[in-house]
Amino acid sequence: MIVGIHNALVGVGYGLLVLSFAMGIFQSAASFRDFQRPEFALRHFIRFILAKVAVGSCMEIMTAIFSVCGGIIATIMSGTGGSVSTAATLPAVTMAWQYIGQLIFNMLILTGLVRGAERIVKEMLGL
Repeated sequence: MIVGIHNALVGVGYGLLVLSFAMGIFQSAASFRDFQRPEFALRHFIRFILAKVAVGSCMEIMTAIFSVCGGIIATIMSGTGGSVSTAATLPAVTMAWQYIGQLIFNMLILTGLVRGAERIVKEMLGL
């Protein structure tokens, strides 16, 4: 179920990313001479690649963040003499937090992309 939701959000994110990328290029170009400059194209290409990586690998990014946080908490608990014997319930709790964190991360990305696309459409239509 988590993977299905993730794949749906990634698909929507890619669609909005392409729209946002295309409109960002045309918005930031003052004239068609800007398209001839290699630094203009390279700057927008790098932004596109970074956004694509962020949208495409958000599941792995969130999993890595939660693994690091889990390791820090386990180290703190073992250092203070706390019990880490709840290993039987830890994977279920970790999975729930991963799902919640990933959902929040995807919604933040999606909200930002939708707002950017909305702004671009308003500028195109002159609203």
